[in-house]
Amino acid sequence: MDQRGTVTIRHGLRQDVARVYDVYADAIEMIRESGVPIRRRPRHDIDRLCELSLGADFLRIAEGEGGGGVVGFSVSTRREGWLHLEEIGVLRAWQRRGIGSALLRVLIKDCLDIDCVGITLTTDRLLPFNAPLYRQFGFREPGREAPRHLRDLLRHERALGLDPHRRVGMLLRKSEVAPEALSAWSPVVAAPNGERRTKSG
Repeated sequence: MDQRGTVTIRHGLRQDVARVYDVYADAIEMIRESGVPIRRRPRHDIDRLCELSLGADFLRIAEGEGGGGVVGFSVSTRREGWLHLEEIGVLRAWQRRGIGSALLRVLIKDCLDIDCVGITLTTDRLLPFNAPLYRQFGFREPGREAPRHLRDLLRHERALGLDPHRRVGMLLRKSEVAPEALSAWSPVVAAPNGERRTKSG
């Protein structure tokens, strides 16, 4: 029986920063094992993003009970009037329980609560838990209307050696947020049969 228990999403704290990199590195390793060549950012880079995100109150932590500690996170910053998702990750042992989707819902709510145009991100075009997942929340490839910072980030990724045919920029404008993207999320509970369910109340 799965004893991992309830997961809650909360605002990040300074003491969470050190743990975020471990979750990030674990998620990146899973992507590498799927056959996608991807560069892992150095710890100081992730720590810097966390500090920026923490200062603006855009660091979100998924915390697992029963000794789970930090099992997921999202790090976002402001870029040219947009809320940009810098990184999001969930420990492999805690995946397939809706935690990544819950973090995205919180991010969308953050976007609606502040003065910004919408949300941007860069991701892998093909992995099922990347671009296809974001599309379910209304994110789309912007084409010619891509904001400058998104174009710059994709150029930077190409310069780092990431496959330009796999990397894609996506955005979600406030005006395009669908009501279902903001549906209430209750803490995820690990069911005995391994299926996902939510805890009410």
